[in-house]
Amino acid sequence: MPTRDRIRNLFRKNKRKRLQSEYAPDTSDDTQDKSNEDASKKENNVEILPPTPEEGEMPTYFHVGLLAKMCLVHGYTIGRWKLQSTSKTEQDFYLSSFGEGYPTLNSVYGGLEAYKEQGIFHGSLAWLSDGDWLSDLGARGNGLGGIWSAVLKSVVSTSEGCDYQCKLKCGFERKPGKVELYVPIYKEPLLMGYILVEPADHILLGYRTVFNVQDKDFIMNAFCAGYNNDSTE
Repeated sequence: MPTRDRIRNLFRKNKRKRLQSEYAPDTSDDTQDKSNEDASKKENNVEILPPTPEEGEMPTYFHVGLLAKMCLVHGYTIGRWKLQSTSKTEQDFYLSSFGEGYPTLNSVYGGLEAYKEQGIFHGSLAWLSDGDWLSDLGARGNGLGGIWSAVLKSVVSTSEGCDYQCKLKCGFERKPGKVELYVPIYKEPLLMGYILVEPADHILLGYRTVFNVQDKDFIMNAFCAGYNNDSTE
C-alpha cells in the first residue's frame, strides 16, 4: 500500500477516537469500562474513502458511491488542517509523521509510523498521540490466477492501562470478483467482510456483513449496486 494511503488510514483512526472522546458522557470508571467494551462491539462509522485502484486492480466495496461520500465528507471538514511528511532511505524504509487539528491547535492529533517492504512482505509500527501503538505484518502476492493478501493487525492501547487487540485482514481478487475479510483473533469481537463482483464494465454489485462473534448476532447486512465511468456516478 502506498505510504500516502497508509497515512490516510491513520488519520481515519484518529478521527474515530476524537469523535468518541468528544461525545462520550462523563461517567464513573465502572460505567466507562462498560462503555468502552460496548464501543468495541460497534463498527467504525467514520467514512472509508479508498484510494483510486491501481492499474489492473479491482475496486473495493467502498468505491461504490465514492464521489458522493467525498462531497459530503469534505464539505464538513472546512477549517480542518492536516500536515504530513515522509522520509525514505535507499533501502525503501519509510518514516512518516502526521498531524491534524479540528480546527485549532487546542485539539491536535497525530503520530509517527515506520514502514518497510521486503519482497512480498511488509511491516509497520505506528504511534498515535492518543496513546495507541499499531503494528502490521503482512504479505501480498499472486496465486490461483489472482491476487491474495494477508495482514496481521495489532493494537496496543496505553491510554487507560494496557489493552491489546488483534485481527487478521485477508483478501483475494480474481476478476470479476473480490472478497475481503477481517477475522477476529484476540479481543476483536467483530467478523467483517464483503464480496464484490463486476458483471460488466463500470458496474459493481456487492454484499457486506458485520457479525458479532461474542453475541452471535449480525450487526449489518448491506447490498450495493453502482455505476461509474470516471465522469458519471
